[in-house]
Amino acid sequence: MLLFGIYVLSEDPLVISLPDIGVPIYSPLIPERLRPHYLVFPTWTKEPFPEVLKAAWQMRKVRKSHMTWMCSTPKEARRLSLVGFRTVWCHQNLYCNDSIYKILPCEKKYDAVYTAVIEPYKRPQLAAKIRSLRFVTRTPEARGKLDALGLSHADCNQKALGQKGVCEAINEGRCGLALSAVEGGMLAFTEYLLCGLPVVSTPSIGGRHVFMDEVNTRIVRPDADEVAEAVRRFVEEPVDPRALRTGVIRRLREFRTTLADTVAAISGERPFDPETADGSWFMSRFVPRWSIQELMSSHSGSRFERSDLVGHSV
Repeated sequence: MLLFGIYVLSEDPLVISLPDIGVPIYSPLIPERLRPHYLVFPTWTKEPFPEVLKAAWQMRKVRKSHMTWMCSTPKEARRLSLVGFRTVWCHQNLYCNDSIYKILPCEKKYDAVYTAVIEPYKRPQLAAKIRSLRFVTRTPEARGKLDALGLSHADCNQKALGQKGVCEAINEGRCGLALSAVEGGMLAFTEYLLCGLPVVSTPSIGGRHVFMDEVNTRIVRPDADEVAEAVRRFVEEPVDPRALRTGVIRRLREFRTTLADTVAAISGERPFDPETADGSWFMSRFVPRWSIQELMSSHSGSRFERSDLVGHSV
């Protein structure tokens, strides 16, 4: 899911999906006369009660009747409902662009790939004993951070790669890493599977476990030796990449069906066919932040006159 903008899923009535961090920023740009309904996807787990209370405070200026939280786990949905929010279990990773993230015919250069910002919550130091390692990150100072963590042997991109570049980098690995204890739904986890990579994970909350099964993931304690051993096993006992991709697409369709049904309950019709729509459909409904106000001012009462502003990427 792109963070810096909104997805327009229905024009009449107006139904918009967006990350929770965008609601306080983008909702003031949308006239109340349009009576928008917000489908809000959490970017960080709302299972802990302090996060639930924080969400209630952040959303205090938006009427709860005009908002539905699309939650990454059933527990998250239950917790948010306790403070009066309408909730649906519908994982944010449904937005992963499976038309871009796919299996590519390329050389496997690394035992493991970790797509992550180099921040403490991602626990990159747990990858220190992996022999052949690639980090994919958007952080310019990543190289220095990796060296300080004992990861000077790891390769790392020196500039932003874009989605196609990230896909190529993932495909050069034999497995992916998911080493955080707490975060959100973790888009990278699903992107690994779409590219045919199994994943080594630590126990976590946030929602990535929704896509796990006994074949695609090995869960180990947060210990560098155990992480390296799990990677070694995937290298020596590879998993069928096409089976991994098929399985995660099946799961994505389940959540896309939930999203389509949720929109239909508000608007009266499904905005897309979840059996055929892929990530490119969602990109066709994306509006970057700098176009939101101009788009909204063009609403005629039933549709946007400036439809050319819908479907642009960042």
